[in-house]
Amino acid sequence: MTQPQNITVLTAVSNNTVKTFYIDKEGLLKCQPYGKEYLFNHKQVQVSNIADLANQLTTLSKKKNAILIRGTATPGLYQPTDRKKEKFPEAKDGCHWVMIDFDNLSVPEGMNPNSTEALNYYAQKLPREFHHVSYFYQFSSSAGILNPDGTPLKNGLNAHLFFWFDRPVNGKKLSAYFELHCYKSGFYKKGFTKKKHPHIYHGVDLSVITSSVQPHYIGLPILLKGVTCTLPPEDRQGLVKKIRHVVDLPEFEASLIPETLSTRRRVLNSWKEECGQVSKRITTRAAHGGISVSSYYCNPNGPSPSSNKIFLEAKSYGENDNSIILYFDGEHSPGSFYVKKSSPQLAIRFGDYSSMPLKELSDGAYAYVRDELKWFSEISYVELPLTEAGYLPDITSFVTSRNSLIVAPTGSGKTEAFCRYAETKNGVIFYAAQTIALVDQMYSKLKRWNHGEDNSPLKNYIPATRYSHFHQGKQLE
Repeated sequence: MTQPQNITVLTAVSNNTVKTFYIDKEGLLKCQPYGKEYLFNHKQVQVSNIADLANQLTTLSKKKNAILIRGTATPGLYQPTDRKKEKFPEAKDGCHWVMIDFDNLSVPEGMNPNSTEALNYYAQKLPREFHHVSYFYQFSSSAGILNPDGTPLKNGLNAHLFFWFDRPVNGKKLSAYFELHCYKSGFYKKGFTKKKHPHIYHGVDLSVITSSVQPHYIGLPILLKGVTCTLPPEDRQGLVKKIRHVVDLPEFEASLIPETLSTRRRVLNSWKEECGQVSKRITTRAAHGGISVSSYYCNPNGPSPSSNKIFLEAKSYGENDNSIILYFDGEHSPGSFYVKKSSPQLAIRFGDYSSMPLKELSDGAYAYVRDELKWFSEISYVELPLTEAGYLPDITSFVTSRNSLIVAPTGSGKTEAFCRYAETKNGVIFYAAQTIALVDQMYSKLKRWNHGEDNSPLKNYIPATRYSHFHQGKQLE
């Protein structure tokens, strides 16, 4: 038996944290969802093992306003308070327990999704350290509930499994451990978000593990008169005893999180490519003075779908204020996107960490990062077709920056286009090339042009010198 560990219980001040199901006047099944609570009282309860945890959860599940979180209240935190990460950070070593959230998982034909058989079936899809280990389960609030026509309100397995560990584990490392396992074992499925973005759905919901303040809803549902449920109250939750009572986790390597991130990108990007998306890049001048190149995927026939959200504010996020969380008007889940200083033109979505151009997400957020934070300055990009003869068009229409780079095929007239552009500019022009031969070629051409040959556009060109070599600190003419 381990030493008693503290678990944080939050009690909502004014709203229920359980779902209520009822039949309305038209005879339709309705659900009153969790109340939007902002203030909670907090307390610590001591638990030593899975049996203790099961007893506490059984008691707390009968309350209408209790939830669990992985975080621990900071010393002297007042009552009641709002549920924020800075007020309830996870302990440095993490927690001794975890809640595994299974959502809408299909079961084999003939298997009852609201049974311990289904629970055991999916428990075996977890890492091998979880096999044959005792757990406490709670079927979700909607499990077993039928619509008036007799069809299930929700299909598949929907349940929470609680396990006890041999040691405390940090949530971010634990989340990476589960995510990498899902990729390697194929315990995930490809799908789309509500806005039709390609998305990877893991067999384990990682949000309740990663965040220190993500609510763990543990209250039993309230079923009012007329609601039919095939799941008996005594079977909705319970302790399933196995050979072992503790999960003996492996030691996590330092490479765990980087490997998980790399695998995530590979799997998600492969799915995006299957959906016809293409990779593109954004180039900007970064705050430190260098050039920042960021990559993202989008639909080939236009920008990523976006409502161009109304920007409200940004808050610092991460170490050394190198990231910000964005907040927009009317967000269903506030703070769903963040921006990193290292890639300031991309908005990254929490959850699947997919990215999209910040300007497509919100003009206001784009201007804030560029003008207020000054994390980047724009580098304009113009893509123009060659003329019918295969030459560059007039470049004076788009070469407007102090520094410009022209990329075009060999023989498309880059040199002549530049010379014609240079005629319109006052100042000294330096021409550089990879080899002396190319510099000689340019020198001869400009010299002929200067003497009126070839209908020269540079009538006032005066060559200063051919080329210089620097060797062992000495200039050689």
